[in-house]
Amino acid sequence: MQTTDEGKRIASKAEQEYAFAQALRDPRGTRLIAQTMYEPFKEGRDYVSIIRQCLFVDHVPQGAPMYYDKDPQFAAVKIAEKGAVPIVEVYGERVTLEPFPIAVLVRIPALEVATRRFNILDREQVRASGEMAEIEDTEGFNVLEAAAEVSDALANPDLRNEIRVGSIGTNVTLDDLSFTFSQIEDHDAPVANVIMRALQYRAFRTIDTTGGVFDPVTRRELLKTGYYGNLWNSAVRISKKATKNRVLVLADPEFLGVVSVRIDLDQMEAPDPRFIHFGWVFFSYLSIAAISAVGSSYIDLQ
Repeated sequence: MQTTDEGKRIASKAEQEYAFAQALRDPRGTRLIAQTMYEPFKEGRDYVSIIRQCLFVDHVPQGAPMYYDKDPQFAAVKIAEKGAVPIVEVYGERVTLEPFPIAVLVRIPALEVATRRFNILDREQVRASGEMAEIEDTEGFNVLEAAAEVSDALANPDLRNEIRVGSIGTNVTLDDLSFTFSQIEDHDAPVANVIMRALQYRAFRTIDTTGGVFDPVTRRELLKTGYYGNLWNSAVRISKKATKNRVLVLADPEFLGVVSVRIDLDQMEAPDPRFIHFGWVFFSYLSIAAISAVGSSYIDLQ
Protein backbone atom coordinates (compact mmCIF):
# COMPACT_ATOMS: atom_id res chain seq x y z
CA MET A 1 0.00 0.00 0.00
CA GLN A 2 1.23 3.49 -0.90
CA THR A 3 0.37 6.76 0.79
CA THR A 4 0.73 10.43 -0.16
CA ASP A 5 2.42 13.10 1.92
CA GLU A 6 -1.00 13.88 3.42
CA GLY A 7 -1.40 10.25 4.50
CA LYS A 8 -4.05 9.38 1.94
CA ARG A 9 -4.03 5.83 0.63
CA ILE A 10 -3.25 5.24 -3.05
CA ALA A 11 -4.76 2.15 -4.69
CA SER A 12 -2.27 -0.35 -6.03
CA LYS A 13 -2.11 -1.18 -9.73
CA ALA A 14 -3.86 -4.48 -9.12
CA GLU A 15 -6.67 -2.76 -7.24
CA GLN A 16 -7.06 -0.20 -10.00
CA GLU A 17 -7.25 -2.92 -12.64
CA TYR A 18 -9.85 -4.82 -10.60
CA ALA A 19 -12.00 -1.70 -10.13
CA PHE A 20 -11.75 -0.95 -13.84
CA ALA A 21 -12.79 -4.50 -14.76
CA GLN A 22 -15.77 -4.36 -12.37
CA ALA A 23 -16.88 -1.01 -13.79
CA LEU A 24 -16.90 -2.43 -17.31
CA ARG A 25 -19.52 -4.98 -16.28
CA ASP A 26 -22.02 -2.30 -15.21
CA PRO A 27 -23.63 0.22 -17.63
CA ARG A 28 -23.29 2.91 -14.99
CA GLY A 29 -19.62 2.05 -14.63
CA THR A 30 -18.98 2.32 -18.38
CA ARG A 31 -20.66 5.75 -18.42
CA LEU A 32 -18.44 6.85 -15.56
CA ILE A 33 -15.33 5.69 -17.39
CA ALA A 34 -16.47 7.45 -20.54
CA GLN A 35 -16.99 10.70 -18.65
CA THR A 36 -13.55 10.59 -17.08
CA MET A 37 -11.99 10.00 -20.51
CA TYR A 38 -14.16 12.41 -22.52
CA GLU A 39 -12.93 15.75 -21.21
CA PRO A 40 -9.19 15.06 -21.54
CA PHE A 41 -9.84 13.77 -25.07
CA LYS A 42 -11.50 17.07 -25.97
CA GLU A 43 -8.25 18.90 -25.32
CA GLY A 44 -6.98 17.49 -28.62
CA ARG A 45 -9.97 18.94 -30.47
CA ASP A 46 -9.92 22.45 -29.04
CA TYR A 47 -9.82 25.28 -31.55
CA VAL A 48 -6.43 26.66 -32.54
CA SER A 49 -6.03 30.30 -33.61
CA ILE A 50 -5.43 30.86 -37.33
CA ILE A 51 -5.61 34.65 -37.67
CA ARG A 52 -2.42 35.21 -35.67
CA GLN A 53 -0.57 33.02 -38.15
CA CYS A 54 -1.80 35.15 -41.06
CA LEU A 55 -1.26 38.68 -39.71
CA PHE A 56 1.59 40.47 -38.00
CA VAL A 57 1.09 40.31 -34.22
CA ASP A 58 2.07 43.56 -32.49
CA HIS A 59 2.10 43.64 -28.68
CA VAL A 60 1.56 47.32 -27.95
CA PRO A 61 3.35 48.63 -24.82
CA GLN A 62 1.28 50.17 -22.06
CA GLY A 63 0.22 53.71 -22.95
CA ALA A 64 1.49 53.52 -26.55
CA PRO A 65 -0.91 54.63 -29.32
CA MET A 66 -2.37 51.99 -31.63
CA TYR A 67 -1.78 53.51 -35.06
CA TYR A 68 -0.08 52.30 -38.23
CA ASP A 69 1.06 53.96 -41.45
CA LYS A 70 -0.54 52.79 -44.67
CA ASP A 71 0.08 53.27 -48.38
CA PRO A 72 -2.11 56.22 -49.44
CA GLN A 73 -3.06 54.59 -52.74
CA PHE A 74 -4.65 51.60 -51.00
CA ALA A 75 -7.58 51.47 -48.62
CA ALA A 76 -7.41 49.94 -45.16
CA VAL A 77 -10.08 48.03 -43.27
CA LYS A 78 -10.17 47.91 -39.49
CA ILE A 79 -12.46 46.34 -36.95
CA ALA A 80 -14.75 48.77 -35.19
CA GLU A 81 -14.92 49.32 -31.45
CA LYS A 82 -16.69 46.49 -29.60
CA GLY A 83 -16.34 44.23 -32.64
CA ALA A 84 -18.93 46.03 -34.82
CA VAL A 85 -19.00 46.06 -38.64
CA PRO A 86 -15.51 46.65 -40.13
CA ILE A 87 -14.67 50.26 -41.05
CA VAL A 88 -13.09 51.19 -44.38
CA GLU A 89 -10.52 54.00 -44.45
CA VAL A 90 -9.73 55.22 -47.96
CA TYR A 91 -7.95 58.51 -47.34
CA GLY A 92 -5.00 59.42 -45.18
CA GLU A 93 -1.62 57.90 -44.44
CA ARG A 94 -2.32 56.56 -40.95
CA VAL A 95 -4.83 54.10 -39.47
CA THR A 96 -5.76 54.47 -35.81
CA LEU A 97 -7.21 51.34 -34.22
CA GLU A 98 -9.79 51.03 -31.46
CA PRO A 99 -9.31 47.88 -29.36
CA PHE A 100 -12.22 45.72 -28.23
CA PRO A 101 -12.37 43.14 -25.43
CA ILE A 102 -12.78 39.40 -25.83
CA ALA A 103 -13.88 37.70 -22.62
CA VAL A 104 -14.90 34.19 -21.56
CA LEU A 105 -16.39 33.36 -18.16
CA VAL A 106 -15.46 30.00 -16.67
CA ARG A 107 -17.33 28.56 -13.69
CA ILE A 108 -16.36 25.25 -12.06
CA PRO A 109 -18.33 23.56 -9.25
CA ALA A 110 -15.91 23.34 -6.34
CA LEU A 111 -17.05 19.82 -5.47
CA GLU A 112 -16.22 18.53 -8.97
CA VAL A 113 -12.58 19.47 -8.54
CA ALA A 114 -12.27 16.71 -5.96
CA THR A 115 -14.19 14.08 -7.94
CA ARG A 116 -12.71 14.36 -11.45
CA ARG A 117 -9.78 12.12 -12.36
CA PHE A 118 -8.07 14.86 -14.35
CA ASN A 119 -7.16 18.42 -13.43
CA ILE A 120 -10.39 20.24 -14.24
CA LEU A 121 -8.80 23.65 -13.64
CA ASP A 122 -6.18 23.11 -16.33
CA ARG A 123 -8.83 21.73 -18.67
CA GLU A 124 -11.09 24.76 -18.30
CA GLN A 125 -8.20 27.14 -18.95
CA VAL A 126 -7.41 25.34 -22.19
CA ARG A 127 -11.08 25.40 -23.20
CA ALA A 128 -11.40 29.12 -22.47
CA SER A 129 -8.33 29.86 -24.57
CA GLY A 130 -9.88 27.92 -27.46
CA GLU A 131 -13.18 29.80 -27.19
CA MET A 132 -11.36 33.13 -27.26
CA ALA A 133 -9.39 32.03 -30.33
CA GLU A 134 -12.67 31.26 -32.13
CA ILE A 135 -13.99 34.76 -31.44
CA GLU A 136 -10.70 36.31 -32.51
CA ASP A 137 -10.65 34.37 -35.79
CA THR A 138 -14.30 35.17 -36.56
CA GLU A 139 -13.64 38.89 -36.24
CA GLY A 140 -10.35 38.63 -38.12
CA PHE A 141 -11.86 36.76 -41.07
CA ASN A 142 -14.66 39.34 -41.24
CA VAL A 143 -12.05 42.10 -41.58
CA LEU A 144 -10.09 40.27 -44.27
CA GLU A 145 -13.20 39.45 -46.29
CA ALA A 146 -14.34 43.07 -46.04
CA ALA A 147 -10.90 44.11 -47.27
CA ALA A 148 -11.26 41.85 -50.30
CA GLU A 149 -14.55 43.52 -51.18
CA VAL A 150 -13.28 47.08 -50.85
CA SER A 151 -13.27 49.36 -53.90
CA ASP A 152 -9.82 50.77 -53.28
CA ALA A 153 -9.82 53.54 -55.89
CA LEU A 154 -12.90 54.10 -58.01
CA ALA A 155 -10.89 56.25 -60.40
CA ASN A 156 -8.29 53.52 -60.91
CA PRO A 157 -9.65 49.96 -61.27
CA ASP A 158 -6.06 48.68 -61.52
CA LEU A 159 -5.78 49.17 -57.76
CA ARG A 160 -8.62 46.78 -57.03
CA ASN A 161 -8.81 43.01 -56.67
CA GLU A 162 -11.42 41.20 -58.70
CA ILE A 163 -13.40 38.64 -56.71
CA ARG A 164 -13.24 35.27 -58.39
CA VAL A 165 -16.48 33.29 -58.77
CA GLY A 166 -15.48 29.66 -58.67
CA SER A 167 -16.79 26.68 -60.52
CA ILE A 168 -20.19 25.18 -59.78
CA GLY A 169 -20.07 22.98 -56.67
CA THR A 170 -18.08 23.11 -53.46
CA ASN A 171 -14.72 22.13 -54.97
CA VAL A 172 -12.13 24.80 -55.63
CA THR A 173 -9.98 24.35 -58.73
CA LEU A 174 -6.33 25.17 -59.35
CA ASP A 175 -7.44 27.58 -62.06
CA ASP A 176 -9.55 29.50 -59.52
CA LEU A 177 -6.63 29.64 -57.12
CA SER A 178 -4.14 30.66 -59.79
CA PHE A 179 -6.34 33.60 -60.79
CA THR A 180 -6.80 34.75 -57.19
CA PHE A 181 -3.07 34.41 -56.46
CA SER A 182 -2.34 36.65 -59.45
CA GLN A 183 -4.70 39.33 -58.10
CA ILE A 184 -2.49 39.76 -55.05
CA GLU A 185 0.86 39.17 -56.76
CA ASP A 186 -0.01 41.90 -59.26
CA HIS A 187 0.46 44.35 -56.36
CA ASP A 188 4.01 43.05 -55.70
CA ALA A 189 2.92 41.08 -52.64
CA PRO A 190 3.63 37.34 -52.24
CA VAL A 191 0.76 35.06 -51.22
CA ALA A 192 1.45 33.44 -47.85
CA ASN A 193 -1.81 31.80 -46.70
CA VAL A 194 -4.91 30.14 -48.13
CA ILE A 195 -7.81 29.73 -45.67
CA MET A 196 -10.80 27.46 -46.20
CA ARG A 197 -13.17 25.06 -44.50
CA ALA A 198 -12.64 21.30 -44.61
CA LEU A 199 -15.43 20.97 -47.20
CA GLN A 200 -13.39 23.00 -49.70
CA TYR A 201 -10.14 21.25 -48.80
CA ARG A 202 -11.46 17.93 -50.06
CA ALA A 203 -10.53 18.98 -53.61
CA PHE A 204 -6.85 18.99 -52.58
CA ARG A 205 -7.03 15.30 -51.75
CA THR A 206 -7.55 14.55 -55.45
CA ILE A 207 -4.62 16.70 -56.64
CA ASP A 208 -1.70 14.72 -58.04
CA THR A 209 1.07 15.50 -55.55
CA THR A 210 3.76 13.94 -57.74
CA GLY A 211 3.82 17.06 -59.88
CA GLY A 212 4.91 19.23 -56.97
CA VAL A 213 1.92 21.60 -57.17
CA PHE A 214 0.57 20.76 -53.74
CA ASP A 215 2.74 19.43 -50.93
CA PRO A 216 0.63 18.06 -48.04
CA VAL A 217 2.03 17.79 -44.54
CA THR A 218 1.83 14.39 -42.91
CA ARG A 219 2.66 15.02 -39.26
CA ARG A 220 -0.46 14.86 -37.10
CA GLU A 221 0.84 17.68 -34.87
CA LEU A 222 0.86 20.03 -37.86
CA LEU A 223 -2.63 19.00 -38.96
CA LYS A 224 -3.96 19.77 -35.47
CA THR A 225 -2.77 23.38 -35.85
CA GLY A 226 -4.81 23.88 -39.03
CA TYR A 227 -1.76 23.74 -41.33
CA TYR A 228 -2.40 21.13 -44.03
CA GLY A 229 0.15 21.74 -46.78
CA ASN A 230 1.82 24.09 -49.24
CA LEU A 231 0.51 25.37 -52.55
CA TRP A 232 2.88 27.48 -54.69
CA ASN A 233 4.95 28.38 -51.60
CA SER A 234 1.88 29.41 -49.56
CA ALA A 235 0.43 27.62 -46.53
CA VAL A 236 -3.00 25.98 -46.86
CA ARG A 237 -4.88 26.22 -43.55
CA ILE A 238 -8.23 24.80 -42.46
CA SER A 239 -10.57 26.59 -40.05
CA LYS A 240 -14.17 25.86 -39.10
CA LYS A 241 -14.66 29.62 -38.61
CA ALA A 242 -13.95 30.37 -42.28
CA THR A 243 -16.97 31.33 -44.37
CA LYS A 244 -18.75 28.43 -46.00
CA ASN A 245 -18.13 28.00 -49.76
CA ARG A 246 -15.40 30.63 -49.73
CA VAL A 247 -11.62 30.36 -50.05
CA LEU A 248 -9.63 33.26 -48.62
CA VAL A 249 -6.24 34.05 -50.20
CA LEU A 250 -3.92 36.29 -48.19
CA ALA A 251 -0.63 38.06 -48.79
CA ASP A 252 2.38 37.81 -46.51
CA PRO A 253 1.58 39.39 -43.10
CA GLU A 254 3.91 42.36 -43.66
CA PHE A 255 1.96 43.22 -46.84
CA LEU A 256 -1.46 42.66 -45.31
CA GLY A 257 -2.34 43.67 -41.75
CA VAL A 258 -1.91 43.44 -38.03
CA VAL A 259 -3.35 41.98 -34.85
CA SER A 260 -2.63 44.81 -32.42
CA VAL A 261 -2.67 43.46 -28.87
CA ARG A 262 -3.08 45.83 -25.93
CA ILE A 263 -3.68 43.05 -23.37
CA ASP A 264 -2.97 39.45 -24.33
CA LEU A 265 -4.64 36.48 -22.66
CA ASP A 266 -5.08 37.36 -18.99
CA GLN A 267 -7.38 36.28 -16.18
CA MET A 268 -9.03 37.53 -13.01
CA GLU A 269 -10.98 35.62 -10.38
CA ALA A 270 -14.78 35.69 -10.51
CA PRO A 271 -16.11 33.10 -8.02
CA ASP A 272 -19.79 32.46 -7.32
CA PRO A 273 -20.15 31.73 -3.56
CA ARG A 274 -23.91 31.14 -3.79
CA PHE A 275 -23.50 27.92 -5.78
CA ILE A 276 -20.03 26.98 -4.47
CA HIS A 277 -18.35 27.66 -7.81
CA PHE A 278 -14.80 28.62 -8.58
CA GLY A 279 -14.74 31.22 -11.33
CA TRP A 280 -12.44 33.12 -13.64
CA VAL A 281 -12.81 35.67 -16.41
CA PHE A 282 -10.31 35.12 -19.21
CA PHE A 283 -9.92 38.18 -21.41
CA SER A 284 -7.83 39.98 -24.00
CA TYR A 285 -7.97 43.51 -25.43
CA LEU A 286 -6.96 43.91 -29.06
CA SER A 287 -7.80 45.16 -32.52
CA ILE A 288 -7.45 43.74 -36.04
CA ALA A 289 -6.87 45.60 -39.30
CA ALA A 290 -5.99 44.96 -42.93
CA ILE A 291 -3.62 47.88 -43.50
CA SER A 292 -3.38 47.12 -47.22
CA ALA A 293 -6.73 45.85 -48.49
CA VAL A 294 -5.30 44.54 -51.77
CA GLY A 295 -3.43 41.89 -49.79
CA SER A 296 -6.69 39.98 -49.37
CA SER A 297 -8.83 38.28 -51.99
CA TYR A 298 -11.21 35.33 -52.08
CA ILE A 299 -13.01 32.84 -54.29
CA ASP A 300 -16.76 32.47 -53.92
CA LEU A 301 -17.92 28.99 -54.89
CA GLN A 302 -21.34 28.63 -56.46
